[in-house]
Amino acid sequence: MKQGTSLDMVLANVFDDTSEATLSLCGRVAKSVASWKTSHTILLLSNLSFRAGKIPTLCVNSHTHVDVDPCMADAEWLRAFAQRLTTREAVNMPFPKGVFDVAAAVNADDRVLFTLSEVDEYIREDPSGQDDLISYDDLSQRLTANRGLHGLP
Repeated sequence: MKQGTSLDMVLANVFDDTSEATLSLCGRVAKSVASWKTSHTILLLSNLSFRAGKIPTLCVNSHTHVDVDPCMADAEWLRAFAQRLTTREAVNMPFPKGVFDVAAAVNADDRVLFTLSEVDEYIREDPSGQDDLISYDDLSQRLTANRGLHGLP
């Protein structure tokens, strides 16, 4: 609170390829954060105040210059770096259409479910000698045989 009025304060997490910090923005400057996009907006910061701690805090003051999305090669590199770090691969990829008869598998009278440890053990054995390709049929037959089951419908 300054002279009886309240100030907006925003804490933004910032990082580059060397470190990370919290950027503290107060007053009118805090409102500019609304237009920033995570892992897309690049900031060129100069003359900041610094507070050490578990996670360092950078503070904007009257001498600070903040350039949002500067037009320079380093900014493009940093944007690509940030997007690579925050891209996540989905564990449940969409089921491929037209490859398997999904309705038959879901509605089958006998369904065999495998544990992750069974699948992991089979893949690590790699009986086929192929490092990066294991067919579903081969996996299913091998795991079914290991359990003492005789064939799938």
